[in-house]
Amino acid sequence: MKLLAPLVAALLFAGTGIAHADAPTPLTGAVKLSNCSGSIIRLTDSEDESPALLLTNGHCVAAGNPAPTKPAPNVAVINFPTVRDASVLDAAGNEIIKLQTTKLIYGTRTGTDIGIYQLNRTYGQLDDLNVPIFDLAEDRPEQGATIDVLSGYWKSVYSCKIDGFVYAIHEGGTVKNDAVRYTPECKTIHGTSGSPVVDRESGEIVAINSTGYDDSGEPCSLNNPCEVDENGTVTIRKNTNYAMQTYWIHDCVADSELVLDAPGCKLFNPNK
Repeated sequence: MKLLAPLVAALLFAGTGIAHADAPTPLTGAVKLSNCSGSIIRLTDSEDESPALLLTNGHCVAAGNPAPTKPAPNVAVINFPTVRDASVLDAAGNEIIKLQTTKLIYGTRTGTDIGIYQLNRTYGQLDDLNVPIFDLAEDRPEQGATIDVLSGYWKSVYSCKIDGFVYAIHEGGTVKNDAVRYTPECKTIHGTSGSPVVDRESGEIVAINSTGYDDSGEPCSLNNPCEVDENGTVTIRKNTNYAMQTYWIHDCVADSELVLDAPGCKLFNPNK
C-alpha cells in the first residue's frame, strides 16, 4: 500500500501497509462512505489507465445519485451508474482526498456480501497523488492469521485473529458462503460494514467485514447470522463477527470491469 509522503516519517515501515508485525495496521487508506466503510483495491492485473476500484459490502450500496436498491436475495446489481462520495483517510482519520464513484460494477448479498465500484480517477492518477491503495491478496487467508479491520466510518482499527472458516452464513434470507469468523477481540459494530480486513504480515486485504450477531432478533435473521455446515447443522454463536473472503475477486474482474463468465469466477451470476 502506498502512502502520502508526509506520513512516511511518522509511520515507520508503513510503506508496506503495516507499521510492524506486532503493531496494528495503520488506518491509512481506509475509506469513509455515508453509511459504511471501504477501501481502494488493486488487483494483480490492474493497469495505470484503468479506473480504480472501491470495495465495500453489497448491503452498503443503497446510496448515491441515482441510488441502487440494496440487493435482495438472489439478486445482483451490475454496471449501475451512480455517483457517491468516498473519503480516503490518513492514519489519524483525517481526509486525504474525496473521490467519487462513477459506476457500481457489482453488488450482491448472495453467496457473499460485496459491492465493487469504479472511481472517477485511474490507478495512475491516484499514484501520482500518493493516494493509498491496498493490494488484494490472491490467496486464501490462513486460520490463526493476525488481522486488522480498518473502519473508515468510525475511524477505528479492530485487531484479532482468524478463528476459522464457515461453510455458510444464513442471515435474513441471504446465504453467504465460506465466511471468515473472527476471534472475540474484533468487536466490530454497525458502520464497520465494508471495512477491509488486512493480514498484518502481508499488508494485503484478505477479506471484507460483513456482519455480526447482535442478539436483537431470532437466530438467522438480519443482524443475527447463524452458521450452517455442509450437513445443514445450524450453530448460533452470539457476540461473534464475520467477514467475506475476497481472493477470488481476481477471477471475476479484468481491467476494472466485471467478467462473471470468466473461468474460476465464483460470484453469483443472475444470468445462470
